[in-house]
Amino acid sequence: MSIAFLKDRFVLNTKNTSYVILLRSCTFDGTTETVTAVCNGYWGERLLHPEEVPNDYYSANGSSAYIEKPLQCQEYPAYGAKFFNAESLKVRFADGVRDLRLSYKDYKIAEDGHLLTLTLKDIYYPFEVDLCYRIFEGLDLIDRWTVLRNIGPDPAELETFYSANFTVPYSENLRLTHFSSAWGDEYRLQQQPLLQSPVLLESRAGVSNATAYPYFAVDQNATEHSGAVWFGTLQWSGNWQIKAGRDHNRWPQICGGISNYNTAYTLNGGQSFQTPVFTGGFVTGGFGAAARQLHGYQRQTSKTPWTNRVMPVMYNAWASFYFNLDEAMLMAQAERCQKLGVELFMIDDGWFKNRNNDLAGLGDWEVDPEKFPNGLTPLINKVESLGMIFGIWVEPEMVSEESELYQEHPEWILRYPTRQPVKKRHQYVLNFGLPEVYEFTVAWLDKLLRENHIQYLKWDMNRFLSEVNWNGLTNTPDDAVYIKYVQNLYRVLEYINQSYPEVLIENCASGGLRADLSMAKWCGRINRSDNQDCLDALVMHEGFTRVNLTKAAGGGCHLHHTRYVTMSGRYEALKRMAYTGLLGSFSVGLDLRKLNKQQLSEVAGYIALYKRLRETVQLGNMYLLRSVNDPTAPAVIYQFVSQDKKQSVVFIYNNNKGFMGWLEAFKLYGLEPETVYNIEMAGDDANRTHVDFAPLSGDTLMKFGVSFKDKRLLCDDSVYGCLALILTAK
Repeated sequence: MSIAFLKDRFVLNTKNTSYVILLRSCTFDGTTETVTAVCNGYWGERLLHPEEVPNDYYSANGSSAYIEKPLQCQEYPAYGAKFFNAESLKVRFADGVRDLRLSYKDYKIAEDGHLLTLTLKDIYYPFEVDLCYRIFEGLDLIDRWTVLRNIGPDPAELETFYSANFTVPYSENLRLTHFSSAWGDEYRLQQQPLLQSPVLLESRAGVSNATAYPYFAVDQNATEHSGAVWFGTLQWSGNWQIKAGRDHNRWPQICGGISNYNTAYTLNGGQSFQTPVFTGGFVTGGFGAAARQLHGYQRQTSKTPWTNRVMPVMYNAWASFYFNLDEAMLMAQAERCQKLGVELFMIDDGWFKNRNNDLAGLGDWEVDPEKFPNGLTPLINKVESLGMIFGIWVEPEMVSEESELYQEHPEWILRYPTRQPVKKRHQYVLNFGLPEVYEFTVAWLDKLLRENHIQYLKWDMNRFLSEVNWNGLTNTPDDAVYIKYVQNLYRVLEYINQSYPEVLIENCASGGLRADLSMAKWCGRINRSDNQDCLDALVMHEGFTRVNLTKAAGGGCHLHHTRYVTMSGRYEALKRMAYTGLLGSFSVGLDLRKLNKQQLSEVAGYIALYKRLRETVQLGNMYLLRSVNDPTAPAVIYQFVSQDKKQSVVFIYNNNKGFMGWLEAFKLYGLEPETVYNIEMAGDDANRTHVDFAPLSGDTLMKFGVSFKDKRLLCDDSVYGCLALILTAK
């Protein structure tokens, strides 16, 4: 792993890849103006001799009628001169000029050898751009971001200010992979040819996953386990854009960053702006290898220690009590949870004053003295005496009209002064961009966490941003509100993590509508979706884990009362719910008061199984063996391998019920070839689906697979059966 400057180029070498940046001199046609352009020279497998990459490798083919050849495939193309492709930067200067002509000025390689900064400057205006590249030990990823500096006295308006532009090597038949989203239907796989007309992926609702997920992948003939894949994900939790297409010479270009939808940013003299990180990578091991790169990245860069810990078994009291919270009933429920093996007991909405329904109370974040006359301390002490940790629900970004906070500060919400504010879910959105709102939020959260031993915080956010402006409270242009909102959100989360590092935060935004990689830095658990239907969950989990760790997949309740959180209304067996929950951060939402002894015993068994397997599933490497998006696959199959390769867990979900319930042999991945593994089954039926496996070597399992000896493995009492294989090194 290294970064080096070689005459006319910079070379970034990761573990298995090389990224080459070329410096090329260019005189604009018909002028005497000359710039040194910063262009991409190569991105792919590790090069032995990067100095031999032709300086015109990416510009050797096609017509240069629309742009000078040396300016093709720029690392950060700016709008100006004869540039007609998708720009990464567009600036309006104080004199009205909207033209940038950036030229390379200088570079710096950090002392640790992991960070390269290239500085560019406009040849006339006092405006500079830093292109930043960071590489990571053991990974084939590059973090890219940009710092924009106005070094003159007059203001400059940023109209488009993306984080990065990625150039993919030319191929005629390339495929673009991305994910669409909607509430209850997040992370839906979309694939299409990468064409010359760019595809615009974006979110406009103030959260990152409202209509699309900030991720792309480009390949030619890649599969889950083989083939070249270029991929990336934007780390921003508000509005964003990614444009994926080809330039006029059909070179593949992907650029993206903060959306310019209703957004611009003014840099006054001497000010600068740093864009969010756009993480990009290249692998030759298919889509699965790309996902494992991003999983490894999170384990290296996360701000919360919970990323590298196993997740506790959680109980959420919402479906049992709703707003009707009572200290004695909660204590009794906690005792029931302890007997089952629950490790985290949380109360959801309704614990704070003025909150007896969803019409009022948001913003009044003080413990309800009627429901908890002695505060939360007696309940927390009871929970901890039972060996569990305590958690609580909050929705800091929202306020009810019927609340003391709104009566005191109606000007704090997102609204236009001349309009009646629009209400959704009986609530308004607080303008997190305002310093007063930031300070208020930090103050009440700090008080809540300081006075109560709370170790889990479910941060909810249940509506999109609308009427986004300053409401006449500042002289700052309204275009900046979206940005200031997200920046202050990060500041609050950072404060909690630094002040209370042991607090596990769950990121929930109407389910998974803000499940981007930036939020994962601060939040060890993510509500994958409000939709907990088992079949839908498998569809969403595949998209979710293309970026996020499987262990982060949370939600209110994996074990739930039928039809409570299944938007399809399908009947689901308790076993199917449990085995689907084993893929993520296991949670129980059942009202334990209504379960009989047999049902309670069954739940306890699933919790015990989760605890037995979670270290391998959550801290190991994930392999998708059969995809939910493959219509020919009778089952969805996930495999997890511990870091020391001494244990592997395979989950099998009957999703299509193949002919007579048979499942063909499937090969495993990531095992130690010389190690012999014992294989046992969990969730099988002793008479119909049980298989006695002889011990097998990792080499055999990876080359020949697991054979089920004509057993009708997918037959089950439920319509959609499931089971697990547990491999342990002898």
